[in-house]
Amino acid sequence: MLLDPIRLSKNPDRLEEIERASLRLVAQAIYDYRVTALEIFREESDLVADIGEDITREALDRLGMSGIDQRLFGKMDYKRARYLFHPDITTTLFVKYNYDEENGSNVLKTITVAAVPNGMLQAKYNANAQDTIWLAGRNSPKRGEEFRVRLDFSKLKQKANWRVQKIPMLPEDWRWDF
Repeated sequence: MLLDPIRLSKNPDRLEEIERASLRLVAQAIYDYRVTALEIFREESDLVADIGEDITREALDRLGMSGIDQRLFGKMDYKRARYLFHPDITTTLFVKYNYDEENGSNVLKTITVAAVPNGMLQAKYNANAQDTIWLAGRNSPKRGEEFRVRLDFSKLKQKANWRVQKIPMLPEDWRWDF
């Protein structure tokens, strides 16, 4: 059964179920790969953004997910389109690696995996400029950089706790935040 995006826009609960399932899949892949991720982060000398991209790709590739041969543009750690459930429904997930620099090494502390609400859910998550999940991002007008925004994980979590999952490193265990 394929889902019609027009009908889905009238059923926001169903859309959130799809986003929740997508988040669970990615969060589980990252959780299963966290021991290796910790080692890679500590031993690798590449830029942190490149390390994050490699870890995310490797964690998801271990699941054997089908890919789409499409280049995605933007500054993010992992730019890869994947088919999940239905090719006409977009889910956007962020994977953020939280680390400290200690004695010349990057020590991975936690990994945040978050589901950005689909635009069809704008009224619930981004009603207006005061009731939003976004923050103004860093930009440099002197260098000609465009204005950009950043996702505010705490505001998103306040609106829907399940949308932001923080995965700790061992020996701590992780449980899905409902």
